[in-house]
Amino acid sequence: MNVVLLYSKYGMARFISSRDTVRAIERNLRRAKVPLVFSKGFHPHPIMSFLDSSPVGVVNRALYFSLKVESWNKEMFSLLKKTAARGIEPIEYWISDIEINSVADSYSYKIILEKVSVDMTYLSLDSVIEKGKSKREYKLRELVEDFQVKDLKRYYVLKYTSKREKIFSPWEIVRLVKVRDGIFIPEIEEAMSGGKPLRRVLEG
Repeated sequence: MNVVLLYSKYGMARFISSRDTVRAIERNLRRAKVPLVFSKGFHPHPIMSFLDSSPVGVVNRALYFSLKVESWNKEMFSLLKKTAARGIEPIEYWISDIEINSVADSYSYKIILEKVSVDMTYLSLDSVIEKGKSKREYKLRELVEDFQVKDLKRYYVLKYTSKREKIFSPWEIVRLVKVRDGIFIPEIEEAMSGGKPLRRVLEG
């Protein structure tokens, strides 16, 4: 049986590495006594498939992964919620054979910027963004869609969507506008599939 789980990673837990995040989720599954299906070989491990990892410091509200289990019921999900580490917590689940890595094509992002800490004149769709380990340079307009800036009382809120093959660390945008220390909260809001939230696709 295949179950797709959605976790949320927030608060101080957003500074935990992707590897340690996976370990925390595996411990959560074991504490809840979920009957996992393991791989074969000398070092068996739970059969799990995650979407893209998020950079350290980024809130991730779209921490989806598929999991092979021998059986599943609502009580297991309740136990997962009760035994989860603070800040890395299960939100929803779906019993589904949908290959999430095949259908997810983009992510929606939000970045909260404290006004006193940024200079927004440095930001435009022609701003240069460094992407990946190679630090290859792109114009922001080449990497994002539906870019919006909301001007609130104390904060700017930036929103945009990025295709999976074009994703870059939202900290690159913070780097462009930061002029002093302050509050900066980048967030992955949702994984998308064909313009719809992935959760809607999983609901059928």
